[in-house]
Amino acid sequence: MDRLKNNSLLLPVGAALLLGFIGAAIKAASPLHRLANGLFFGGGAALLVGLVRLVRRLGTGDVFAFSHLRVSQSIRRDTLRRSGKEVSEEDIPSGQQVDNYYDYLQQKSPGRPWAPALALGLALMGLSFLCAWAG
Repeated sequence: MDRLKNNSLLLPVGAALLLGFIGAAIKAASPLHRLANGLFFGGGAALLVGLVRLVRRLGTGDVFAFSHLRVSQSIRRDTLRRSGKEVSEEDIPSGQQVDNYYDYLQQKSPGRPWAPALALGLALMGLSFLCAWAG
């Protein structure tokens, strides 16, 4: 669990740095405006990552993922039956054994934390507005 907490900001920070450098390098302007552009693009990337994590945490798409798992289970069992093998529970990987939607929701991982990524995005965008205003 500690490793999850330590790595939870790697994607938002990496996206913020990458898009920040690209945003700062795209337009020739004063250094303060280039900094503001970089902070805005980086903050937008971190904000987007945080919003995607929040939407996943709220359960959007769970019905689709569950139905996909159920269909893949049925196809795998049908394929094994056609090949003449006897179907058992060991033939289906343990992460894909779901019988009903409630069990699927209980087995689902909570995902990565969304609040630090949103806070990072909002902070970077706020700094961007301050730099633009000062310049």
